[in-house]
Amino acid sequence: MDRTAVFETVRDLIADITDVEEITEDSSLYDELAIDSVDLAELVFACEEEFGVSMPDDKEARAAMMAEVKSLETVGDIVDYIVKYIGSVE
Repeated sequence: MDRTAVFETVRDLIADITDVEEITEDSSLYDELAIDSVDLAELVFACEEEFGVSMPDDKEARAAMMAEVKSLETVGDIVDYIVKYIGSVE
């Protein structure tokens, strides 16, 4: 899956969660898209399902990963994070 396809998928998932239609890689998750902690958790679970990645089973590792995800600021940051984990971006 290439980076553009990852972005398009993430954009669609965020649009479903937020009802915002105009989403770019520079869109701010918290200011522009008003994503809260519930939305973020929903997005993480949707990305797990969509990209075939999963959060660690270990409670501490899962908490560390969620803290890392919460530090992401833009849609592009999420795309980069997913690309890092799926590893096979063309």
